[in-house]
Order: sequence, then structure tokens, then C-alpha cells
Amino acid sequence: MLISFGLVVYNEAESKFNYEKWIGKQDKRVWMVDDLLEKHKILNMSKDDIIKLLGKPSDTQYFKEVDNIVYYLGAERGLVRIDSEWLVIWFDEKDIAIDIKIMRD
Repeated sequence: MLISFGLVVYNEAESKFNYEKWIGKQDKRVWMVDDLLEKHKILNMSKDDIIKLLGKPSDTQYFKEVDNIVYYLGAERGLVRIDSEWLVIWFDEKDIAIDIKIMRD
């Protein structure tokens, strides 16, 4: 029972958004993204403010369009972790976030 409690506490700590972990452990972002989206209202934020919050977007062509930025989150959640998850944020002509999706490749 003590081991189970320890795992719950560990998982809870790993699932909280933390800038240093977000930047330093990019493959662990998948566990923090739900907390990030719940605590930080990304919609209606400026692109500059989002980049200050999350750091430089991932250098990838996955899901890349002219009006969005993409962040690698890590291997998809679940038992069979074949694909990767990505946070994709779209902007209007004034660089204000208008849509957010978690995508799988």
C-alpha cells in the first residue's frame, strides 16, 4: 500500500506543469499538458506570451502550417505507445491564439 501511495504522489508531481521540466524533459511534456491547459488559458494569449510560457516551438514539419506553432509532447499516452502527441496552437492575423489541439502522428 505504501508503494501505491508513493506512485500516486510521484505521478501527481510529474503531471504538474513546470517550465524547467517542460524545457528540459521534452518527452515528458505529454504528462504535463493537461495541467498546462487547465491552469493557463492559452486561448486569446499572444504568440509572444505563449512562447515565453512554453519556450521555443519544436523544429518539426508535423502539423506545421503558416498560422500555427507546434510543440512535441512525447510518446502518446496509453499502453501501446506507437505514435507521438503534439500540441498545436493556431493564431489569427494579430497573432492571438484561436485554437488548440493535441494531435497524434
